[in-house]
Amino acid sequence: MLVVRSGVVDLGSALHAPVLAGLKLTPSGTHLLLVEVPEGLHLRRPGESTPLRPGTYLPQTPTVLEHGFGASRAGPGPV
Repeated sequence: MLVVRSGVVDLGSALHAPVLAGLKLTPSGTHLLLVEVPEGLHLRRPGESTPLRPGTYLPQTPTVLEHGFGASRAGPGPV
C-alpha cells in the first residue's frame, strides 16, 4: 500500500519501479490528481480507449497501464 500525503509524488521513485518513473500524482481531497505522465506510458479508465491526461483525477477503480505506443502493447496491468 502507498500512502500519498501532500505534495507531488513520483510513483516510480516511491515504489522503486523505474518503469513508472515520471508518473506523478498529488492528493486533492479524497482523490488523486494526475500531474504528469511520462512519454510512452498511458493510463485509461476501465472500458475507455482515451488515455488520461494530466489534470484529471484517477478513477477509484483499477486503472490499466499501457507502456509503449497504441493500445496493443499492454503494460503491467491494473493499479
